[in-house]
Amino acid sequence: MQASSALPGLFPPVEINDQYFVDGALKKTMHAGVAMDDGIDLMFCLNPLVPFNATRPSALAMNQRGMRRGLPLGKQAIPRIVDGGLPAVLSQTFRAMIHSRLELGMKHYEHAYPDTDIVLLEPDHRDAEMFMANTFSYGQRRQMAEHAYQQTRHMLRSRKTTLAAKLARHGVSLNVAALDDPRRHLLPARSTATGLGRAIASLEEAMEDLNHTIAPGLRAHA
Repeated sequence: MQASSALPGLFPPVEINDQYFVDGALKKTMHAGVAMDDGIDLMFCLNPLVPFNATRPSALAMNQRGMRRGLPLGKQAIPRIVDGGLPAVLSQTFRAMIHSRLELGMKHYEHAYPDTDIVLLEPDHRDAEMFMANTFSYGQRRQMAEHAYQQTRHMLRSRKTTLAAKLARHGVSLNVAALDDPRRHLLPARSTATGLGRAIASLEEAMEDLNHTIAPGLRAHA
């Protein structure tokens, strides 16, 4: 797992049996050939990294997205990538490289494995919140997990007609009730309104995560 996350420039190569390994995405974006050769008939591809589309859409499209997220009309801001400095530009460059290779790989799989249905799931290219988030920030994990969950539900709703037909061939169906339920959340809402309350809740969560991490080791040495 450590080697699979070893992206040069961010994390150093990992030594395994006198050899050094880095993230496989440097060579190929999606390594699905082994599963495809094994004769699977339905494959789900999850790609969380997409290049951000910073071109300004029409006012109608902006207002529609803003209303879906509970924003007033005209408040769906589209940030400029250059305003994010070097990190944002490098992130966009890396995402563009990864995604272009993914598109080539998908075309190859569709041609080489015509009997396999492929479902690609990835974020909206205009999702500024997803692009601007610090993916290495531990403190943002709850916010981003909830955001990704709601965006995925919205994406599945918008594609349910096409997906339903494809999935039906394999005896799989979408839970439309779960997709349409406005009260459905990935994480329970927090009731800590004060700064001190949020700090205590964050500390308790960190201690719980730490306990889950070290407890197995303590039991193993007991």
